[in-house]
Amino acid sequence: MPVEWIDAHPEGHWLLCGRVLDRPFSETILLGEGPHRIQVNGPCTVDLQPGDLVRLRAIVDHDPADLYLPPDRAFPVYLAFESQCLHRPTRSPFARGSETWRLTQDGVRPRLALRHHASDQVRAYFRAQRFLEVETPTIVTCPGLDVHLSAFGVLGRMQATPSGLPTPYGFLITSPELHLKRLLVGGVNHCFQLARCFRAGEIGRRHQPEFTMVEWYRAWAGLDDVLADTEHLVRAVAEVGPSPGMIRFGANEISLEEEFAHMTVREAFARWAPDVTDPIALAANDEEEYFRRFSQDVEPGLGFDRPTFLTHFPSVHASLARRCEDDPSVCLRAELYIAGVELCNAFDELTDPAEQRARFLEDQHRRADLGLPVYELDEDFLRALEEGMPPSAGNALGFDRLVALVAGRECIDDVIAFPHRPGGSYPSR
Repeated sequence: MPVEWIDAHPEGHWLLCGRVLDRPFSETILLGEGPHRIQVNGPCTVDLQPGDLVRLRAIVDHDPADLYLPPDRAFPVYLAFESQCLHRPTRSPFARGSETWRLTQDGVRPRLALRHHASDQVRAYFRAQRFLEVETPTIVTCPGLDVHLSAFGVLGRMQATPSGLPTPYGFLITSPELHLKRLLVGGVNHCFQLARCFRAGEIGRRHQPEFTMVEWYRAWAGLDDVLADTEHLVRAVAEVGPSPGMIRFGANEISLEEEFAHMTVREAFARWAPDVTDPIALAANDEEEYFRRFSQDVEPGLGFDRPTFLTHFPSVHASLARRCEDDPSVCLRAELYIAGVELCNAFDELTDPAEQRARFLEDQHRRADLGLPVYELDEDFLRALEEGMPPSAGNALGFDRLVALVAGRECIDDVIAFPHRPGGSYPSR
């Protein structure tokens, strides 16, 4: 029902609770929340005004199915015989920037409903695949050593220290990756998490410092297996959106019916930046120029004909992925693009403990050279690799970005209940 709470009285009366949206006539009020409304007629026992939170006792007059009215005016109609004002706002709930305005006039509420159904689809897919949903720590000693990611520090209680500052306690995770892989070592062969992740310095149309990631791993599997998972997940989430089987993004319509395309980094540069002779060599010799050309020329063209997996990234950006045996200059890593939006980052996982330690040490040195915080090694993870991690593949998919794409929104703020705002508040009139 369109009100916050509604129940039938044993004697056939209805108890209606909600907010007065309008009072067009002296004996008529429109009651409800969001895009749905109820019309209540009859003399009110109290003077109700728009914005009031009310409780009414009423009987059904007629159902909108009996009316020849357009859908936006086909309200269920009740006859009230008792009314009570529970709260009269001291601040207009309909002013731009108010909570009521955000959820109703700005359309946040239906997008939160879409987000809810999308998470149901994600869980349903993985449960059908016999994955185990897990929870991993949010506060860790090592948030990852990738030089392109920065973590939020967590401080402990105030103690007497020479500096007078709180003692360090740990960091908020940038990804649950290392803990999920430890589960693979322990014999949890298929696991997933809808994880809250945190990355400092990331804010924009497609970035928030706090966001939701769908991350999953398959033991005894390869990169193609998790890319197949990704196709199924995107289609499943789109099924609960406004255009099942399709992504409508701006003026673009991208069908999800066909198999997703695959394109290597070299092929993508050959198409959109043909003057770059070898992008893999460019990444190794001039990383800044590589990223400039990639973000400026290549990325904006990806995934418009159909969703596209970009594969075979430069090995200098392998992170925790295996290098290709037949071409060690590239690694077994893939990213999915739809309408120029990067959705995920998938690896055929590195399982060699010695190589992984060497990569971590190299990352520490790079962070030090760049003047970035140098996080300690995750020795628990490295010890787990020494026990033996089975051949595995995993993927980390931006849940907020996927929901925004399905909703046809360019900014992930539009599908988050309370996005971070630099000013700390929402725009007001």
